[in-house]
Amino acid sequence: MQKLILPTDDQINAELCRRSLAEFLKQAWHIIEPSEFISNWHIEVVAEHLEAVTRKQIQNLLINIPPRMMKSILTSVMWPAWTWIKEPQHRFMCATYAQTLSSRDAIKMRTVVESDWYKRLFKNHIQLRDDQNTVHKFENTKTGYRLSTSVGGVATGEGGDTLIIDDPHNADEIYSEALRNAAIDWWRTKMSSRLNNKKTGSKVIIMQRLHQNDLSGWILDESEEKFEHLILPMEYVPRETVSVIGFKDPRKVEGELLFPLRYGEKERDIDKKDMGSIGYSGQMQQDPMPAGGNIIKESDIKYFTQSTDWKKIEYDDQELGFDMSFEGDLNSDYNVGVHVTRLGTNYYVQSRIRGQWNFPVAMGHMRTFISAVHDRMMTKSGVTIEKKANGHAALQILSKEFSGVRSYEPEYSKEARLYEVQPLFEAGNVHFPEGQSWVSDCIKELLIFPKGKNDDFVDALVMTLIILKNRSTSGSGFVTVGKRKYG
Repeated sequence: MQKLILPTDDQINAELCRRSLAEFLKQAWHIIEPSEFISNWHIEVVAEHLEAVTRKQIQNLLINIPPRMMKSILTSVMWPAWTWIKEPQHRFMCATYAQTLSSRDAIKMRTVVESDWYKRLFKNHIQLRDDQNTVHKFENTKTGYRLSTSVGGVATGEGGDTLIIDDPHNADEIYSEALRNAAIDWWRTKMSSRLNNKKTGSKVIIMQRLHQNDLSGWILDESEEKFEHLILPMEYVPRETVSVIGFKDPRKVEGELLFPLRYGEKERDIDKKDMGSIGYSGQMQQDPMPAGGNIIKESDIKYFTQSTDWKKIEYDDQELGFDMSFEGDLNSDYNVGVHVTRLGTNYYVQSRIRGQWNFPVAMGHMRTFISAVHDRMMTKSGVTIEKKANGHAALQILSKEFSGVRSYEPEYSKEARLYEVQPLFEAGNVHFPEGQSWVSDCIKELLIFPKGKNDDFVDALVMTLIILKNRSTSGSGFVTVGKRKYG
């Protein structure tokens, strides 16, 4: 009688991994992550679509999915390592918006491939070449490789059988039209042409939606190439679409969460408040709202009564912000100064100065404004002047007269900066004084932005709110005004 030889545990596990990318992820998880692996149906769905790319059933794949849903580990780390089990000669070119993130995922994949677990289950299948084993590019002895780059950079002469783009946009920069378009131009003119064989090569883009005109928006609305589109919103939205491999969202109840074991109702409610409806709709729901106009809604504006005796209130912080042009003619931009105090999570716009003044006159108004606030509120304070035109000269002069005076040099567009503080308005945390004649003009300018004639108040207010918000979250302490020191 022939003796029955049963497969070993390693042989069984190896076969299970070969058949399923999701199973490969589960078994390899401990190699790169110390936390417990928690499975969920969306992981299998993404894995099955990636497997369909490997099988040539899907050539171009676009996946929109919220952050922190294992997308990078699955797509940029595990999928290439799994593919090498079947096709060790396969060549990957991978990119994300920052080289540090691209290198991070390359290191994780290399750690998996060089692990004892990988070598034990897939014996002698592949080995990495000693002479081509860097974070930027590592190659196996069967000619397959993984090349890592970032948005804006592609090595001359390099290419791949599969291009993987994992989050091409930085969420902090998405409202900069120049940076957003730069990422799209990079894909359109450089990265997308790097396939070794355009007939058989594949392209995979996996990202959270951040803007209507992000790379996903361009792919869906303007690109002539067709992409299979997999959408996985955090909260279920009924759709009739079925993917080419037969997937349909298994959730039945509208609003049902994608991964409740890791992201529940509490976390959702916090994100909705912190991110605001615009940020949440894009990043979590994969449905970005229109970016132009009416960023701040009339319903977002809150008021406080002037009967409040602010001298008796121990507020947490205050800031005076100046957006100054110093040109002084009737066609010039306005000089604007605002005074904002913070109490907990609420911000109170206390007063404003505004006029078309030349440099000497503007300096006089700034001195009076700073001194009045200092005399009225002998507590924690700061003064910020936007560094443009003669702002530097004003900074040098006023910093000798008042302590705590510093410059502000914005990194992003005006629209991008307003979106940064938009959640504060939407949460009802920004308040204006009732009954003040100057308030109505300020509200009008704020509501019509970015389509209004003037935006100087918006600039000054947003700058001041950003400084106060960042200071409250960083715990960096307070600066000073006048001769007294606070904080």
